[in-house]
Amino acid sequence: MLSIYALPFLMRPLDFLFNPFKYVVGFLSYMVLLPIFINVMQVYSMSNLHDISWGNRPSVTAGTNMLSNDAKKQQELKSNYMIFRVNFMTIWIVLNGAFALMIMNLSASPGS
Repeated sequence: MLSIYALPFLMRPLDFLFNPFKYVVGFLSYMVLLPIFINVMQVYSMSNLHDISWGNRPSVTAGTNMLSNDAKKQQELKSNYMIFRVNFMTIWIVLNGAFALMIMNLSASPGS
């Protein structure tokens, strides 16, 4: 696992020797921002649960259109799925907030 972080140093040792400050700043900023990247990607993926197509080619039969030939049934499916997605995101955000508060309270306890 650590080889992933050490690979730039090993591939360009002279550049690292002449510019160590740039490598250290880049590494530290990457490590600090890594949790933000992970959370942004999670929110993006959870928010786009409704997209059940391949995503790279437009198609007439993509998404919820394949689930039913009846237009009224398709609209009902889309509506139900939108309600599910909003409820899922709300619960997911509330639980993540509760988890963050729990971690902050445990780390601020006088016994630690």
